[in-house]
Amino acid sequence: MNSTKVAKRYANALFQFTLEKQKEAEVHNDILLMREILEVEDFKRFLNSPIISSNKKQSVVKATLADKVSETTLQFVLMLFAHNREALLHHIVRQYDLIYKERNKILDVELITAVDFGADFKNNLIEKLKKETHYQTIHVKEVIDEKIIGGFILTYNDKKYDASIRRKINDLKQEIVLS
Repeated sequence: MNSTKVAKRYANALFQFTLEKQKEAEVHNDILLMREILEVEDFKRFLNSPIISSNKKQSVVKATLADKVSETTLQFVLMLFAHNREALLHHIVRQYDLIYKERNKILDVELITAVDFGADFKNNLIEKLKKETHYQTIHVKEVIDEKIIGGFILTYNDKKYDASIRRKINDLKQEIVLS
C-alpha cells in the first residue's frame, strides 16, 4: 500500500477522533507547528535515519513536542512511533491539514503578480473565489515574480489560471511558429 493512502487513513482517524473530542482546531494548530518542525532539514534527516533507533527518535520527538503541542497530538505522534510509522509523519501532517481545511471550507491560493496589485484587487479576487467555490475562507499567498511581465497567475487545488503577459507572449510565439 502506498504511503499517501496510509497517511490519509491515519489523518482521517486522527481527524475523526478530534471531531469527537471537539479538539480539531487545537490539533490543527499543532499540525501547523509540526509542519514547520518537519521542514527543518536536520530534523528530517534525523527522522529518516536508519541508524538511529525508533526509541531514540521517539524520546527526542517527545522532548521536542511535549511543551509545544496538545496531549492528543503528542499521544498520536508517539503511537506512530510505536507502530514504526514515523516516516509517514510528514505525509500525515499534510493530509490532516487538507482534511481540516476541506471540512472548514478554507482555501489556500497562490497569487503570482509582476507587481503588487494592492488590497482592492486581492479583496475582489477573494470575493470572486468565494462565489465560484464552496469555500468561505480564502488565504492568499502573494508572490511577486517580475518574470511574468504583467498580469497574474492564480493557483489553487489542482487549478491554474494564467493571465500573465509572459503566457500571452509565449502563445503568440507559438502561433507565429505554427503559421
